[in-house]
Amino acid sequence: MPIIVSTEKTNTVLPSQFKYSYVHWLGNLLGVFAYKEFGFLKYFAAGTEEGPIVIFGDTGKELHQVALLCGHTRTITGITTSLHPDTFTSVSYDGVICGWSMCDGICLYSFQANVKPGYLKAINSTTNVDLLYLWSLGGSFYTLNVKTGETQMIVQSFGITSLYPTLGETVLYTTYNSICSYNINTKEKITKRFEPSLDKRQWACENGYVSIKGNRIRIYNTSYIFMFSITVNELQENEPILKVYWRSLKTIQIITYLGTQIIIKLNAQDAEYSITKTPSPHYFTAVSFTNREQFLGVVCDNSIYVQDQNGERIFVGDNNNRNYHLSSGDYQHYYASDHTNYITYYKLNDAKSRYNHEHSRVTCLYSIQYRNTEYLITGSINGTVTVYTKNSEEPLFQYPALSCPVIGLVQTPFVINGSPRILAIAEDGSSCLFNMSDIRIHYLGNHFRPRNVYVYESMGLLFFQYQGGNILMYNLDTPDAVAVLSVVPPKAKLIWSYSIRKIDQSLTSVGTVTIGGKGIAFDTHNFSELKSLSSDDELFKNDCLKFIKLCDETSKSFDDQLVFIGADQNPTFYYKNFAIRGEILYMASPYVIVNHWVVCNMISTICGVNKANQNRKLCVECLPMLLEMLFYEHPIIQNIVSPLITSITQIIQSMDCQQMISTFISEESIDKLSNSNKFLTAITICVNENLVPTYWVKPLYNFLKNSTTATNDVSHVALNILAHGIKAWMKENPHVEVYQFLINSLERYNTSSYLTTLSKSAHEDYPSFLQAFKTYFFSKMEDEPAKMVAVNLLTNSMLDNNLAYLATITLSRLIVDFGLNDMKSHLELHKSIMKAIDYNDNYIIIGTYEGDIIGFSKNKQLFEIPLFKNPISYVSLSPSGDICVVACSKSKDYIALSIGGGVKGGIFKDKHKLLKAGKISGEGQNVKVSWKENNLFDIEFV
Repeated sequence: MPIIVSTEKTNTVLPSQFKYSYVHWLGNLLGVFAYKEFGFLKYFAAGTEEGPIVIFGDTGKELHQVALLCGHTRTITGITTSLHPDTFTSVSYDGVICGWSMCDGICLYSFQANVKPGYLKAINSTTNVDLLYLWSLGGSFYTLNVKTGETQMIVQSFGITSLYPTLGETVLYTTYNSICSYNINTKEKITKRFEPSLDKRQWACENGYVSIKGNRIRIYNTSYIFMFSITVNELQENEPILKVYWRSLKTIQIITYLGTQIIIKLNAQDAEYSITKTPSPHYFTAVSFTNREQFLGVVCDNSIYVQDQNGERIFVGDNNNRNYHLSSGDYQHYYASDHTNYITYYKLNDAKSRYNHEHSRVTCLYSIQYRNTEYLITGSINGTVTVYTKNSEEPLFQYPALSCPVIGLVQTPFVINGSPRILAIAEDGSSCLFNMSDIRIHYLGNHFRPRNVYVYESMGLLFFQYQGGNILMYNLDTPDAVAVLSVVPPKAKLIWSYSIRKIDQSLTSVGTVTIGGKGIAFDTHNFSELKSLSSDDELFKNDCLKFIKLCDETSKSFDDQLVFIGADQNPTFYYKNFAIRGEILYMASPYVIVNHWVVCNMISTICGVNKANQNRKLCVECLPMLLEMLFYEHPIIQNIVSPLITSITQIIQSMDCQQMISTFISEESIDKLSNSNKFLTAITICVNENLVPTYWVKPLYNFLKNSTTATNDVSHVALNILAHGIKAWMKENPHVEVYQFLINSLERYNTSSYLTTLSKSAHEDYPSFLQAFKTYFFSKMEDEPAKMVAVNLLTNSMLDNNLAYLATITLSRLIVDFGLNDMKSHLELHKSIMKAIDYNDNYIIIGTYEGDIIGFSKNKQLFEIPLFKNPISYVSLSPSGDICVVACSKSKDYIALSIGGGVKGGIFKDKHKLLKAGKISGEGQNVKVSWKENNLFDIEFV
């Protein structure tokens, strides 16, 4: 039975004990709600995280709570109006469905749907009054009969992102990489796939699809036929879209998380738009539209925003104490902040002192012990960090740390110059480190929005919780991901307990939990001793007590414990004595992997850990997902993945990855060749002759050939293919055309510039890339293609010494292994350019840019050893062919070697082979060697 209330209130504050999770316009209600004396112009329903639904009446100036509907015990995730004009339907996280009367608030039906728990959304059928569509973000969709409570149909799909039924029996929905339509009568499904991208989203609406990428909006009808395209210049880059509403044929309404509303008017020939921005500086978490271009929304701070014919209005939600933090000096005390912007220091229920924080609203609290003094640190909605001492009510100092609301403050275990480092995380994912002895701020980049950050000090664990509910756990001693929890409710919270010294025998370990904007403290060894931070609310206290009693009895024997609220509302305990449980990192989503990459590099920076080793570990853990991430064109992901390509190649060569790669390469993947150049790169970096399916060669060739235009040069892809040992291109006669195309692509492409760019980057794996390239040309292959590649490399060698080295080695191997003496004329070209090569009928001697000397005989390589620390600038063989002089212009040194007599192994193993060493005389830039009788010589600069 609903509770009808009449309250005297202002037009700015909502005195609610609930945290709002969903809103929905109800229009004009009937029956008892329509009593004229109330003076309500319209009504809307607000679902809460705690389960009840609050019915609000709007007078045009004020909001009043009219009724409280109690049918759910979990978070309300969806509310929809049915075809019956006097009923609406609600769904909660656990899959409970309730139907409500708009006349008197009676619950008409309630049942537990046979669906997986999650962020379930409900939409009523447009033709069948008893049919309800139910779908979850990232999951499948269901059809239910609300009369019987039975699930009639389950349409399995991966990663649904939006869904809407049309006027018929067809359901339109989108996934992360496709748009789909499904007829529930004929079971016919039509799917059109597109290349997934993190900055591109598709929305299914009643009248068609809306695609948004950057500030470009494209509109399609229900058959996915293009209609209009517009550019909204006022839309910020990467501004996330919250909801798209297209119920009226001529009007599309779009709202972003930042409160930007875009209204698109569709005409016969074109589309026009208007844009408004809300005055709220907060993120919206839920919105509801009307056909009259009005909307209402819930802001992240629990305020309710209304935009209608009466203008824009914000009603501030009163959450009582919003933030809680246990004192770092005495665990019987805690700090609490409320909507008045004051912070209060409590001893359980007794207030001790207040801190003036009037300059901005507090969003998070933290306290530390430093030099025998307890400090309180606050984060604010404007990004400011403020520091208080325990005994001072006025701020000690404050400074603008970040540019948006601070959501997390943690003390890292690292001390620099005797002062601890505090990590602050902002709502937009940016972060910084600040020092208690000075206020220098160290910015660390992060482009993905976390919900909070925690440190579990006694176990040395760092936790990042993200908007989608994913939680990454890290060991602070080494920046390794302990586990990934990606199956938790997005609204779940962590409960912390602390192992402390026994200050008071009656209270040895204290935990805190926040539920519905209120906090409790409890003794983790005796859950019956529950201390409520809101002593005036016995109902809340009793509910929390019931919750805490669900905890595992075995927890009483442990001092250190981490409690996590699981999907069933049952706490799960993690102890230091047991392994942390969670999902394997490489089985998570690309978003989780990128989040992990950002956090891991941040911790590596703080810890001073070698990032190269961390990159390799990341590749080993996440190889399949990293390959999958090459599909994503989002610049953030590409900036992370691209430098790892060489590392991935090395790992594949050193690990037994054949089964994994074979699984990754499937016949289904061929369909993606026409969509993604990145996919082609993914293939080329991971395959070899044992893994490349022969049926891939021709499709890859066609893709390369068709993709090559004046503005789209795929030669760098051809270079990758040749560099990583794909012999399948030349094994069979039909593939000669393919290989010829790759060679021609290389001739058009500035290969040296490509490698020079790599060498000038800070990429530690560049030598490995060169080694992979060299290994390819050292392998057995047909002579004609290899000659073409070698000559092409040699032609570009004037611009890159490393390339000259590769070209010379390749030519030498062709001459030695295949007896292609006609290639020696090309060596003469290199000799005229670099002067670091000489040859005769028996030997080829090459000096490298790294200072090494390499010798070949007629049928084998004799040696490869380091001589100088600087590039070798000149090599000369004696007329007899038994003596070689090697010179280094930079150090002005030379060495004369004996290479005759069948040298085996390194030349320095036989000391008598080192004939002479000394300094080069004269002045000039070029070295000249003049040979005399009996293998004597003069060497000088000219």
